[in-house]
Amino acid sequence: MKKDEPDVSLKINGKHVKKKTRSEQEPTPSNEFSIIDWNERRAAEKESAADQKTLSVNKRPGLPLKKIRRKKKRPRQTNGKKNQPFSVYFISLTAGAAALGLLFGIMLLQFVSAGDSPNGSVVEEEDQEPPPITAEFNDTLTMFFVQAGAFTNKAKGVEMQNNLTKQGFPGVLTYDGDLYYLFSGVSFQEEDSQRLLNYFEEEQIEVYEKTRTVPDPEETEGTDQVTDQLLHSKQILKDTASAVLEDNGTKKESVLEEMKKFMENTKSWEEKEFVHLRDSIGQLEKKWKDVEDPSSDIQELLIESVLYYEEAVYARNGVEEESE
Repeated sequence: MKKDEPDVSLKINGKHVKKKTRSEQEPTPSNEFSIIDWNERRAAEKESAADQKTLSVNKRPGLPLKKIRRKKKRPRQTNGKKNQPFSVYFISLTAGAAALGLLFGIMLLQFVSAGDSPNGSVVEEEDQEPPPITAEFNDTLTMFFVQAGAFTNKAKGVEMQNNLTKQGFPGVLTYDGDLYYLFSGVSFQEEDSQRLLNYFEEEQIEVYEKTRTVPDPEETEGTDQVTDQLLHSKQILKDTASAVLEDNGTKKESVLEEMKKFMENTKSWEEKEFVHLRDSIGQLEKKWKDVEDPSSDIQELLIESVLYYEEAVYARNGVEEESE
């Protein structure tokens, strides 16, 4: 509608109502752009900021809830550090007390041990008797064998025995239940055994010493002919070994006489262990009586007699133990 259009009026209920024109009802939009004054806006912002600063000074500050820092946890101090001086003091006090007690104990012990003696030594009674002997031990016979070998196989032992005897050396093979031993000499003194070892060393025969011990036969109540004759044979064997090694003719005659007595006194022996000993000594007597110089045969018979003596003694002691 144009601006110069005339107004229109209506009559409602007998009244005239003026109808507004479109220009009055709606303002026409302006085609011009609004211009913003930045200087005025900055001045307004500065004024607003000044007002906010004034308010913040007068206002109580709040807590930064999002930046609350927790207090760092410190390690708790143990009581050990606090009590360390007390512990060191307690240990030192205990050690000192122990050392003092030990020193006092030593002094007291010396005082008690000294007694009334001015020299500080124990006074022995002049009439004091020696302690009684509570046990008795049988004498033992020590035998020094010259051993040329020990074998688990009998065939090997026999082979070595034959090699030894072919060279003119004595050789007796015996078995103890575990091993076969090859003996080539026997004596009853350490010095005599060393002489035999030196002899074999000169002959370049490898041997070494084998020591064996046998107890004396057990004694019984009253007169025991078997025990007496076993002890007699023990002395005969010791004298024979010494006479053969020394080649002493005078001692030889004395030993042969003792052998003859032994054979007469043991005619009643029947046990095989005793019979073996008697027969061996009898053969030694006959062989030794017929030769002037001791030979390997005499040494072999002596070794056999010593081994049979050992067997007879153990048999005798075993019989006595069973009878008890």
